[in-house]
Amino acid sequence: MKNLFTVFILIAVSVLLFISYYTGKNFFYKNRAKKIKNKIREKRHNDERTYIRNYLRIQIQNLESGKVCWVLIYSRLHPGQKVEIIFEPVERALQIQTRTRKINFWEMEKIKKLGMSRYFIREDLYCFTIPVNSKIVTDIIYYILEEIYNQKCAQNFKVVTSEGSL
Repeated sequence: MKNLFTVFILIAVSVLLFISYYTGKNFFYKNRAKKIKNKIREKRHNDERTYIRNYLRIQIQNLESGKVCWVLIYSRLHPGQKVEIIFEPVERALQIQTRTRKINFWEMEKIKKLGMSRYFIREDLYCFTIPVNSKIVTDIIYYILEEIYNQKCAQNFKVVTSEGSL
């Protein structure tokens, strides 16, 4: 009888060890795969942001020279939420226009910190005047799309200009 109980205890302990081993192994590999996916997503987001910044640098030069009248940027996932960039030759500055919900004070302060010099509002149209700088333009566009329009990770952009599209 003693040996029978010892065998039951050994079997129970070995089953618990196997269960804990495979559960731990499964947990470890799922977390590792999740970390790898997050790094890939972050890298893709940063690469696209750099690409958009470099493309906007060229388009801003075209806006200044008059080859292009406007640049329209939106995510292909959310085509109704658009941001338009226009060059104001009198002030030698860019104007970002977007139609959105009412922007609160804290969001407006964040946009000011990103580089906005002034703004005006006409009903639901917000117009932000910023200096000619592709980094500031990209940061404000990403802030508008990700924070104000609540797109978790703005990606897969479509850039349309008055002369063609990307």
